Amino acid sequence: MKPEQADLSPEAARSILNLKFDAEDLRRTDELSEKARQGTLTPEERAELEEFIRVDLELTVLKSKAQMSLQRAKSPR
Repeated sequence: MKPEQADLSPEAARSILNLKFDAEDLRRTDELSEKARQGTLTPEERAELEEFIRVDLELTVLKSKAQMSLQRAKSPR
């Protein structure tokens, strides 16, 4: 999937826009972020935080593609 191509169906785009981290994941990222600020992260926790960040970035790219796809679907051709 190429992020710069707005080629998702409206249904797929809407589904992607509804994706989000659950409350437990958000709590955990807050906890890990605080430990990072304090300089007390273990190597395992750093890897966990980096994974949350990676997934969040990928989700941001997908949501951008979804928004572009919806805009394209609404514009006259």
